[in-house]
Amino acid sequence: MLSPGAVPHVTLYHGKLKDVPIAVVASLVDRIRQLLLGHKFVLSEVVGFGGNFIFWNLSEVGSDIKQLQSAHEIALELAQYLDPTALPKATTEEALTLSEEQKENVRRFGHPLVRNLFLPHITLGFHPGVANVKPPISTEEATLTVASVEFVRIGHPGRVEEVLGIE
Repeated sequence: MLSPGAVPHVTLYHGKLKDVPIAVVASLVDRIRQLLLGHKFVLSEVVGFGGNFIFWNLSEVGSDIKQLQSAHEIALELAQYLDPTALPKATTEEALTLSEEQKENVRRFGHPLVRNLFLPHITLGFHPGVANVKPPISTEEATLTVASVEFVRIGHPGRVEEVLGIE
């Protein structure tokens, strides 16, 4: 269960950005809205990630993951505005257990799950010390329909802190 006040969401890109022109954000959000609004995706297994997170992953079966991957690639255009002085949370307070490729993604993009490692999911929880659970915690399925595409500030691990209202 999501904690009180949490907004269920699928993150297309997450990084600490600096000096992003509003026009760039507005264009990206518009392109992604055109690509995703109204699309349905199947949520499948609930798994542990990085030793600290619990994810409800989107399934490749019954979902247009290629559409979502395309939206992710559009969102990654924001990586050029990554703040080089900011230490990514994945390497600081989240203290995730990451592969070498994930660590390289953190250095380049500010987040471990990008490009070929993109893992569309809803974050259900964060708790230091939660083990990577294999097999999945649950395989209960549900359908997610994209109702909005927003540019947000992510605060406490995996939580939407603020919707920035880019039109």
